[in-house]
Amino acid sequence: MLVVTANWSITDGTLVDPPGRARIDEFLGGVRRSAARAGVRRDGGYRPVERVDVILGGDTFDWLVSAAWLGNERPWQRRARRGATRDRVMQAAVKRGMRLLGRLGRLARRGLSVAGADGRGRPLLGSQVKVPVRVVVLSGDRDAWIEEPRSVEWAGRFGIAVGRSWADHPVAIAHGHATDPLCGPTWDSAIDRPPTLHESLSVDLLARFAAILHELTPAPGARRVLAMLVADCPLDVPIRLRAWLDRAGDVGMLSLKARDRIESAWQRAVDEWHRRARRDVPTTEFEFDAVDAIATWLRQSPEAMDHACPTFSASTCTARGEPAQEAAIVVSGHLAVGRPTNGPAAGSQMICLGPTAVRRFSFGDRFGGDVATIAPEIDAFDVRPKAVTIFEPGEAGGADWSAWFTSGRAILDARPAPVRAQGIVDAA
Repeated sequence: MLVVTANWSITDGTLVDPPGRARIDEFLGGVRRSAARAGVRRDGGYRPVERVDVILGGDTFDWLVSAAWLGNERPWQRRARRGATRDRVMQAAVKRGMRLLGRLGRLARRGLSVAGADGRGRPLLGSQVKVPVRVVVLSGDRDAWIEEPRSVEWAGRFGIAVGRSWADHPVAIAHGHATDPLCGPTWDSAIDRPPTLHESLSVDLLARFAAILHELTPAPGARRVLAMLVADCPLDVPIRLRAWLDRAGDVGMLSLKARDRIESAWQRAVDEWHRRARRDVPTTEFEFDAVDAIATWLRQSPEAMDHACPTFSASTCTARGEPAQEAAIVVSGHLAVGRPTNGPAAGSQMICLGPTAVRRFSFGDRFGGDVATIAPEIDAFDVRPKAVTIFEPGEAGGADWSAWFTSGRAILDARPAPVRAQGIVDAA
């Protein structure tokens, strides 16, 4: 049995609160329920699941949205210039992430308790067996430093492995930002470099918006807004913000005056980002003026926005170091801006764990064949990281590979051999 989650976005706490205990309890409770379900076999009998793999598929931490980067030190500077600040940001975020990683580490060291089975293949109440648990944390675009030797050594003390991707036939997992031109190109960390568009937007737009909002709005209100926004793609923030403001106003959580303050703070943050990006020009793989295109998009009234930023939807990008294309099931936590020039093999099933709020493009004309794209309903108050459980043949009463969201909704009947339709399901 395999459980994949992504985008916990645990920050250093200077601008955004970490996920609460209830959210972690909910996730781990889902792991336990899935393990119990996996023990139900195709013949109707029960046999404890042999092993549980838990994969955190990238952006477990967010080391970019921090007040520490709003001064002279920047996360894309060479290590000699921003090393001490970076270490403080990482250590503060890791401390706040121990609620999650500490409990996962205990599962990795001690195993997961599930009911044993009697001689007739029935759960034996009162009997417990320990199921081995492997925990792997994959790097994302917001926590790429987790791949460094010191971070790998730290995670190893808890029994947690660290990597860039994970594969066990027929499943492959990576965060997915390698196909996103907002996140590239890559540079040598030993030198000063310009920011990527994603870094520029995360630090000089989202973090600055958070700082402005804290100046204008009481802390509890500001943090509710920010917890919903920081894990999103920056290009989705205007629509997501509008959805939250509408919902908060409808339920009486937000006055018109408070809404005006938040909307003004957003426009001010966009203007400041545009000025900064003209001075510290982000590196980009786009063949057009991406800074002006993004600024124009972000300044639009959300009512005028379609499902995507048109210029970026028409762009193309090339994957760098993504999961093996022969995988029948590909899981990612990041949906790219633009159209990938390559992707999963024909017939693959692709599951995206968000956190996109907007359908950006269709894969059909790029990969060939019919592609089933399921866009999510935007729940402006739902900031929970998404998770999916993938059962092996024979688990959960199935004869083949199957996948379920933790909500209990089946999302695919995946097969290790290619099937006709290639699908991408957005779980945000």
